Parts: sequence; C-alpha cells; structure tokens
Amino acid sequence: MIKKTSFVLFLFLSFAHAAFSDDFFDKMRPLYEKKDFKTIEQECLKEIKNSPKSLDAYYFLAAIRLYEAKYDEAKPDIEKFQKYHAEMENKEAQKTGQPVILIDARYVGLYFEIGKSRFMDTRYADAIPWLLKAKSSFYKDPMLNFFLGISYKQTKDYEEAIKYFNRQLEYAPEEPSPYYNIACVYAGQGKK
Repeated sequence: MIKKTSFVLFLFLSFAHAAFSDDFFDKMRPLYEKKDFKTIEQECLKEIKNSPKSLDAYYFLAAIRLYEAKYDEAKPDIEKFQKYHAEMENKEAQKTGQPVILIDARYVGLYFEIGKSRFMDTRYADAIPWLLKAKSSFYKDPMLNFFLGISYKQTKDYEEAIKYFNRQLEYAPEEPSPYYNIACVYAGQGKK
C-alpha cells in the first residue's frame, strides 16, 4: 500500500516563475505549434548544453518525438525529464522538511504519458504520482481514472481504487469494465 503522508504541493502555472523558467518554453511553444521540429531540436540541444537540467528542453524533445510516434527515441528525454523533475522535488523537500509535489501545468501531457508508461510496464506504484500530477487536465478522462484505479488496486489501496473506478464509470457510463474492476477490488478485500 502506498504510504499517505502530509506534503507540500507547489502548483506552478504558466505565469509562475519560482521553479520553472518561462523564457525557453515560451520561445519553443510557437515553433511547436508550427511543427518546426528541426529548429526545436537544435534549440533544445543548445539549451541542454547551457543548462543540462533544463526541463523545458527535455519536455520539447520528448513532445516532438512522441508526436512523431518515435517512442524509443523519446524514452531518454523522458527519463532525463523525470530525473531532473524528481531532483527539483527533492531539493524543495529538503528546504521544507516535508515531501513536495511540483506540478507545472505546461507539462501535464508529459506527466500523463510518464504515468501511462509506468502503468504499461506494471510499475503501478511508480505510475500513481505521475498520473496524479496529470489530473488537473485529465480529471474527466476515463483512461486516467482507469489507470489510477488499477494502479491503486495493484498496490492494495482499495478505497482509492474504488474511487477512481467510480469516476471512470461517471465519465464513461457505457463502459462495463469499472463494474468488473470494482468487483475485483471487493474480492481482493475478501468481500462478496
């Protein structure tokens, strides 16, 4: 079961500057909208040379590779994004003396992809924090709720599992799998 502890939540929106720099991101966004991936890649590689832990650079490199369905090529950039994102959380946690969750609304799509990837690798406990970070934009997405429900079921947090299966059912009432999964949760608890 995942240990529940108190934590400090830092939610950084596009206009926040405390932990994430907007300059590079704002420079890359129009290029991404134009699908000028060659320029983005060149600029990201320059950015990484100057700032090796640039979340924005790894985010855009991963985004263009995922867009082009080059999943294997995206993997190293995603791993570096995760690593440096975790380092930022740990650094903030050391300052506050409590666990910290950093969320930047600009990265929510990548948070979802990371959580989904962890889920597909059956790394359910690792999937949960990334999927939770994606909730702000994917709250009503039946798949997010399915991934969270299964992940919580597999980590034996049955109360949370049922909550997310019920949300999946709420946003996709025609889908029969939440009923089955809720029954599996009750069976896991030894309940009829």
